[in-house]
Amino acid sequence: MTTMPMSTPQTVPAARPPAGGPPGPMGNMTPLDPVKLAKKYMWLLIIAAVVGGALGTAAHFILLKVHPTYVSEVIFEIKPPEMDPSVLWSDKGRADEFDRFMATQQARMVSVQVLEKVAANPMLVAEAPNWTKPFVKGGQVNTIEATEELAKVISARALSGTSYIKLTAKWTNPVDVTGLAKLTREAYQRDIISSTNIIANQQRDAINATIQKLGQEIADLNTRRERLLREQTVDSLDDKATSLGQQQTLVLNQLSVVNQTMTALNTSLAQMEQMRSAETGITYSDTQRAAANQDAIVMGLRQQLKSMEVEMQQLRQQGIQPTHREYKRLQARIDSINQQVASSIEEALARNFDAEYDGLKRQIQSYQAQNAKLSSEAESLRVQLADLMKTITEIEDIQRQVNELISARQEAQGSLNSLNEQAGRDTAGRVAIFSSERKPNQPSFPKIYIMIPAGVVMLAGLVGGVVVLRELLDQRVKGPSDITLLPRARVLGMVSSAEEDPSVGERVGMVFRDAPSSVLAEHFRQLRTVVVKHMHRHGHKSLVVLGGMPGSGSTTVVTNLAMACASTDLRVLLIDGNFRRPALHRLLKVTEAPGLADALAGLAGVDEVIQHVPGEAKLDLITVGSSEHRVYERLGAHQMGELLSAVKERYDLVLIDVAPALVSGDGMAIANRADASMLVVRALGETRGMVARLRNELDDCRAELLGVLVNAVRSAAGGYMRQNIRVSRAYHTPGMKVGQSVDHEPGKD
Repeated sequence: MTTMPMSTPQTVPAARPPAGGPPGPMGNMTPLDPVKLAKKYMWLLIIAAVVGGALGTAAHFILLKVHPTYVSEVIFEIKPPEMDPSVLWSDKGRADEFDRFMATQQARMVSVQVLEKVAANPMLVAEAPNWTKPFVKGGQVNTIEATEELAKVISARALSGTSYIKLTAKWTNPVDVTGLAKLTREAYQRDIISSTNIIANQQRDAINATIQKLGQEIADLNTRRERLLREQTVDSLDDKATSLGQQQTLVLNQLSVVNQTMTALNTSLAQMEQMRSAETGITYSDTQRAAANQDAIVMGLRQQLKSMEVEMQQLRQQGIQPTHREYKRLQARIDSINQQVASSIEEALARNFDAEYDGLKRQIQSYQAQNAKLSSEAESLRVQLADLMKTITEIEDIQRQVNELISARQEAQGSLNSLNEQAGRDTAGRVAIFSSERKPNQPSFPKIYIMIPAGVVMLAGLVGGVVVLRELLDQRVKGPSDITLLPRARVLGMVSSAEEDPSVGERVGMVFRDAPSSVLAEHFRQLRTVVVKHMHRHGHKSLVVLGGMPGSGSTTVVTNLAMACASTDLRVLLIDGNFRRPALHRLLKVTEAPGLADALAGLAGVDEVIQHVPGEAKLDLITVGSSEHRVYERLGAHQMGELLSAVKERYDLVLIDVAPALVSGDGMAIANRADASMLVVRALGETRGMVARLRNELDDCRAELLGVLVNAVRSAAGGYMRQNIRVSRAYHTPGMKVGQSVDHEPGKD
């Protein structure tokens, strides 16, 4: 039998994963198109609005029967105060007084005192018999419970921008609500008449107490200021502050000089310590060696050496040779003295170095003492200066407080004078009835024109909120836009669902050949352009087409992509690497064996396993092979790399179909032997989290990940996909105009 040729696969450096945009502003949630979403759920929202309107109408009649609300109102007009012509009032002061008076009267109308008077009024049972029934026990009205309920029924508010206050009574019976408004109005009028003098006296006492308190605070502050001024005058404090500041600056300058000197000395000391600890010993400078040569011991030895050299010269003059005993003795003494000189110089160098080292340490200690002294002095000056400035600030603050208290006392005295001038004037004279209570002839709630829109808004809003929440939390991949939300993810394209195009037959796997004018065939042409361009640009020839989950349609995609590429005169080889559930041999109607499994087992050569696809001039196929030889581990072994290297020399493009990544690791294994990979996911079948995980795993493989293809994309209502399909079908259908409606559109909502 013929064996497969063995060749070393080419090593192609792994490409950098394509950069993708960062996650959207909503993180993992899908950004929503409001217009598209409204069109998609238009009928649901319309139904919700209609049902909401019906519920609002029903609620209106139910509330009108069970619990209507009637309102009776009393409007009071508040008049400005009578001003003394001799007293000048500013516009702001006049407006503030009027606003305070209105706020006081508004609170008084619904105060506990007024409501208790209403509850205790003997006319309550006659004026509001139905409202009073729950509070009548033993023939007497329970005033405590009635007062608590009146606080819920009676309200008052100032009409913005006017001088009117509206007193309102709300209940379910028009007669009772009119009686409650009447009794509350009368109780309020009696209350403001009886409390006029009491309030004036209370205000006068409060103002006098405030004036006395302000006077005592002024006296205390003056005493405190005088005590501080007795200790030291403000002028002397200013001079002292200037002097302390100058002293502080001088000390800080001296401290800076000391720190700079210490830094230089520490640097020199560190250098000497480094020289002492060096393995090569201390390297002395020329200056240090010159000083060592001037050492007394060294000078004495050198003097002896000169005498011996003179003596040696005399021996030579006497004709004594170097071999003579006396000559040798003298030479030995000279050598000994030379050694002593060298030794003495080293000792002097070491001694001088130690002396210099100790001197540096003493200098550093001296400067450290200076630094500590100057730092202490600087800190003391800082504390003194801070205390001094605190005293000056305290005196200035006391003066400011005194001035403010004097102004406040003057203002309080003016208020007291004004109150005394106003004494005796009737507060009730400033409150007049503009509109008295009337029996309402129709309820204020419910209103049909309010209930119907409220029902529409509430139910439509609830349904819309549920729809938006559902869309935001839906993690399924619905189209290419969902893939762009993933970091570093690239979209290769999309293929619409076969149900969107009635021109596609039952064999979707052969749609490019069986329905070349269909929308799906056009999508595969677009995918072919992107894939072939990228493969040629990077010199790739083998491409693994990997599906995410079973049913993702990777076999359909790889078959139609192979036919699309072969139609452009490219030599294409299709390899069925799905050892789990092979389908290419059935789809293309060829024999199952021999095939890939036999070639990887060494039982067949490349020529034996390659079959020509009927009806395709440039398309060949390697089927899955014999079932007994399908060893999954061989898909990622060197045999697979050798086979790919062999077929890449014969074909322009090699497409490999593999088992889905979710159920098998075969695709990842082959991706470590191929040049490139492509992930196929099914719309509404896979989640973005699973796609992100598979993308990361493919990024770690040797093959370059070209991107993600979204398969079986369905058109959403109002989306661009449906319009594109209609236009494309109309364009390819003879006699049909672009924009003309088409009967029987599968998948139409």
